[in-house]
Amino acid sequence: MELRIAKSALSSAVLDVLRVIPAKPVTTILGGILIEADLASVSFSAFDYERSLTVMTTADVSVPDRVLVSGKLLANIAKVLPAKPVTMLVDGNSLAIIAGSARFTLPLMSVDDFPRLPKPDDPSGTIDARVLIDLIERASTAAGKDESMQMLTGIKIDTEGQDIIFGATDRFRLSCQIAQWSPVVDDSQHSILVGAAELQDLAKALTETDDVTLHFGDGTLSVTTARSTATIRLLDVEFPKYRALFPPEYGTAASVETAQLAEALNRATVMTAAFPLVLLDFSEKGIRVHLASEGTGTVDEWVEANVYGVDVEIKTNAQYLRQALAAAHTDMVTIGIVKDNRPYLVHPGTLTSPEMYMPFSAPESEYRHLVMPVRK
Repeated sequence: MELRIAKSALSSAVLDVLRVIPAKPVTTILGGILIEADLASVSFSAFDYERSLTVMTTADVSVPDRVLVSGKLLANIAKVLPAKPVTMLVDGNSLAIIAGSARFTLPLMSVDDFPRLPKPDDPSGTIDARVLIDLIERASTAAGKDESMQMLTGIKIDTEGQDIIFGATDRFRLSCQIAQWSPVVDDSQHSILVGAAELQDLAKALTETDDVTLHFGDGTLSVTTARSTATIRLLDVEFPKYRALFPPEYGTAASVETAQLAEALNRATVMTAAFPLVLLDFSEKGIRVHLASEGTGTVDEWVEANVYGVDVEIKTNAQYLRQALAAAHTDMVTIGIVKDNRPYLVHPGTLTSPEMYMPFSAPESEYRHLVMPVRK
């Protein structure tokens, strides 16, 4: 192999692919990055049997070949190379990496021992990259991290015609968003469960200008762009029928500036450490954020808000509410509350004609985030 590649292209591709490599690979081979060069381009791939990622980029290739080297070491080298064109060439049993006056060599690993990369199934449809990234980011805020409850570590993806729905829950909060995609078959329906962490890594490898194709396969989800091909093995566990958990009506609704409420929550939680629990009073005066910390002190703050319906007080995990506010991605949010010990809703936007919405219900087409309060 001998090729010449831009330093920025090499760094971007290698660092994206590195996310697929486990911190502690089961075998040395699975810690490698496969480099495949043809006459016009070069690709970098990693695969750990659970997921794969191939990133392609342009290069001036003199000698096509395929080699395997340590992914971690290649990434470390790519980070520190000078901002010069990079030459990569096989030199005996090593891969030489040269940029300016800097020269590195990496021992070659057995390319024949690297597992065969999975191939994507037939295309199922396309989606705007910005929409997909947003769906993943929002759903991930509610996904669980406890591997002993694997079903809660995933993101449920359903398609119903031109609607694509992402949902996730860790039992304490629930995220759901409906967006638009373009299916190959208009009335197609799919229902899969994919690891949230794997989807987050995928989102980091996408750019907002990518044209993204989704491939719903038998046991895998593949995501392809002009630059990359990713496959993720599906979670083979049942997921709760979460969409039925959203209450149809709320007795109280409050429209509030997202930043003001988030800042008040930040100030309140300096009074506590491990469990940032706060009380929120909703009344015609607005939203009162208060906290009493035994042996430390108290904090009280009123946040201006338009509150409709009955007065209510809830106790909640401030961190969960802050994350729900951040995921709304809007200047204003609306909070819907059934009563003090029932899950409350956060969704983007405000009520412009509240008398038309009481008892309040959130449109299903919008992003919705449900949070379980703490019993007082």
